[in-house]
Amino acid sequence: MKIIKLTMLLAISILFGCQKDFLDIKSDKKLVVPTNLKDLQSLLDNTERMNILMPYLTEISADDYYVRADRYQSLSSLTMKSAYVWAKDFVYQNNSSSDWDWRYEQVFLANLALEGLDKIERNSNNAKDWNNIKGSALFYRSWAFYQLSQLFCKPYDSTTANTDLGIPLKRESDINEKVFRATVKETYEQMLNDLSEAIDLLPTVSNPKTRPSKAAAHAFLARLHLLMGNYANAAEHAAASITLADKLMNFNDLDATANYPVPQFNDEVIFHSSMLGALILRENRLIVDSVLFDSYQADDLRKKIFFYYDGENRYKGSYDGTRELFTGLASDEVYLILAECYARLGMTGNAIELMTTLLENRYAKGTDLSLGTLNQEQLLYNIIAERRKELVFRGLRWTDLRRLNKETAFKVTLKRELNGVQYELLPNENSYVLPIPPNIIAINGIEQNER
Repeated sequence: MKIIKLTMLLAISILFGCQKDFLDIKSDKKLVVPTNLKDLQSLLDNTERMNILMPYLTEISADDYYVRADRYQSLSSLTMKSAYVWAKDFVYQNNSSSDWDWRYEQVFLANLALEGLDKIERNSNNAKDWNNIKGSALFYRSWAFYQLSQLFCKPYDSTTANTDLGIPLKRESDINEKVFRATVKETYEQMLNDLSEAIDLLPTVSNPKTRPSKAAAHAFLARLHLLMGNYANAAEHAAASITLADKLMNFNDLDATANYPVPQFNDEVIFHSSMLGALILRENRLIVDSVLFDSYQADDLRKKIFFYYDGENRYKGSYDGTRELFTGLASDEVYLILAECYARLGMTGNAIELMTTLLENRYAKGTDLSLGTLNQEQLLYNIIAERRKELVFRGLRWTDLRRLNKETAFKVTLKRELNGVQYELLPNENSYVLPIPPNIIAINGIEQNER
């Protein structure tokens, strides 16, 4: 059995570079764990690793956009090229993946904080900060496991989750810990357990929004239960999140002519996170899928808030308020989760009420939404369609394709064309799971995914 390193040595070097005030290297080169709450909070406030370098391969692989052949050919990254065409012979640049490496650095930081916290007694004077640090570390670890699971594991299926390969679940900062691939069931259980413990420890809402909160933990749990098909549980957590953070922006009040109309840290953002800037996803390169663009009605304000035209349809609607793509948690997603769960559970009246509230804030004033005439099947289809339009370019489309492809009504075959060559990804194909980076396989000998 080999030792899994998971690039933790790189994480340590980053820590030594960024946190010199409380980290030191002893003569035996071992890491000194921070010893006070302020320093532990500083570990978790490393926003570069905890918030703004989220994986990009999910979005590259999804179908909300395409690129011209010349733009594709100009890419130097073999990883991006492979992801774009769902290559069965997937090639990682330098045999490694930042989407894997940086998420395990996040896990390392979270575990380091938890271990440091174990050495600090919780008392009446420090309880608030102590609780927040533990809850945040658990949330961040779960967030990292989630990102990894959407790339390197099969989608959750209750009939196979107990045997499908999951990810290595690092629960210690020790880089010499022997770690193996858990099952998909164990992977999801770990995320659920971390979040369930975190909820009672976190503040109701957080400032800044890069820090986790109760509202964020409930929203995240709602997302996970939705992926697992646990619709009653997803609805419960979505409703709890909305109770704590229910604000929606009225798009009638946004300036559609602005370069980036949606403000960063806006009222809808519950937990801020953004994607690493991948060259293929730059706004001057990606072209919005025409079927998606045409699905927005003329009086749907998202058509002008989210997109602009410079000879091609481009995207400008990130909740990051910049050209970087938002991948966090926001109340509009929670509304959609709750509406979908209500529709699936037969609570159509509740679902219609939620969707009406959301869409009244997205369409021009006075638009007749007419949702009350839809039956359960039509309503569910409408919610799924609105979900794609609302959550475009948020790193969620790939995850939705994976879960919805299990339902006949929502199966999609993805297609791309480059210089007359057709590429196709069928529903539930193995290529919906990316291979483990070769350098990780070489170091650890863990089992590779099938392609």
